[in-house]
Amino acid sequence: MPAGPASGRGAHAPPRPVRRARPGNIRPGKPCPAPAHPAGPGRPAMSPRAETLARAARAGTGPAGLLDTLRALAPAPRDAALAAAIGTAFARDPAAAWLAETIRRHGPEPLWPAAALAERRRRLAGGGLEPAGGIRAQLGTSAGGRPVEAWFFPGTADARAGRALVLGGVHGDEASAAEVVARLLARLAAGERPEADALVVPVLFPDLYAARLREGDIPTNRNFPLRGESLRAARRRGGGRPVDDLGRPLLPENVLLLDLIRRFRPDRIASLHATPKPERAGIFADPHAPASAGTGAGTGAAAAAAAAAALTAADAALALRLAGAAAAAGARVAGNGLGGRPTAIWGGEVSGGMSLGGWGPAPVAEGGPDDRASIPIVTVEVAGLEESAAAADPAARAAELDAFADALLRLFLRGA
Repeated sequence: MPAGPASGRGAHAPPRPVRRARPGNIRPGKPCPAPAHPAGPGRPAMSPRAETLARAARAGTGPAGLLDTLRALAPAPRDAALAAAIGTAFARDPAAAWLAETIRRHGPEPLWPAAALAERRRRLAGGGLEPAGGIRAQLGTSAGGRPVEAWFFPGTADARAGRALVLGGVHGDEASAAEVVARLLARLAAGERPEADALVVPVLFPDLYAARLREGDIPTNRNFPLRGESLRAARRRGGGRPVDDLGRPLLPENVLLLDLIRRFRPDRIASLHATPKPERAGIFADPHAPASAGTGAGTGAAAAAAAAAALTAADAALALRLAGAAAAAGARVAGNGLGGRPTAIWGGEVSGGMSLGGWGPAPVAEGGPDDRASIPIVTVEVAGLEESAAAADPAARAAELDAFADALLRLFLRGA
């Protein structure tokens, strides 16, 4: 694996895949600057963003390059001059014009809502506007001010393939898990396209990863709202500051994740972890909670419990397929018991896994815009915390981590 930058990221930080342009410090909702020039007859005042796009167009930049120019700018939903410049630059390409206008409103694709991504898939099917190395955006900043980034890779199949989210760097000391995500990201960036629309967050907690610390006083993967509660409701319950199921403040990185899930609405999530106990390593499914959990007995509760059990069984089957593929390529998955009685239930200290604190695999039904179905969550537990460079046999370790990455690419990012 290529070494990361030396500025505190570690020798094997997730690599920077090749991309067509380098977006800047993306901050959703950042106010647009005042117009740079007064308006002329019949046209809005020229803004700095509009000038940037017009300058690139005058230089002969093609549609794909102009789109990358727009992605490098902050979202500008109220910049009429930029909208006019987009209309001029993309006058002969309706698909590119729609894409450019949507980038103007929302920023790069990792910041888009699910409905816009679905429309993107429809409009760009078979087109030549896809960046070669994925699309990066900054979701926000960590508690220590480091960027938290996500990469979007459009799927090659139809909409039935769904949307998949992959998370790395949840615990800072689990370098092997972060390296699996880095290897997956490098392969996607090199051109191995997923069938599903895929979002990859290489390192969710960059401060902890830089210091190789597991977490602080609050467990990073046990810091989520109550089951069935949206981020909006958790913020109300905390009096304006979102709190978790135990009343603790939500970590800023988890707030970014929850907001990402609200926008992207993934059909499935893979959360990458590592365990120092090889006998527990494997790939597991987080159990679904019934929609009526805690509301009493009766026919409705029984039906909800049966539905949750069916969802859990489907996720367990996927987890075992992933474990089998990883094992066939040399990964250690002893916790799955593939040689005897296969299981997709995590055997660690916390029963059932609970990668997102139990919040993910439970529906949100508040009667509002944040309602969602229960999300299938697969937890990957790599054997050993060490990255390949720190292993006794770096080549063998790299091959094992590649085995996990390959299983995710070949199965998890395929059509649902």
